Amino acid sequence: METLRRLLRGADGGIAIEYALIAAVVALSLIIGAESIGSALSSIYESLAAVLPSA
Repeated sequence: METLRRLLRGADGGIAIEYALIAAVVALSLIIGAESIGSALSSIYESLAAVLPSA
């Protein structure tokens, strides 16, 4: 019975580590995506500012 309990605890720990790794990959993807969107928007606004006459 103790062996079964140890196996269950080990599986839960492994699952928790897998979820943590998935969360880290998702967070990293969101950060990289937000950075690239920010860069693209910045260049769009800069080109618009160059085209529009000064007020």
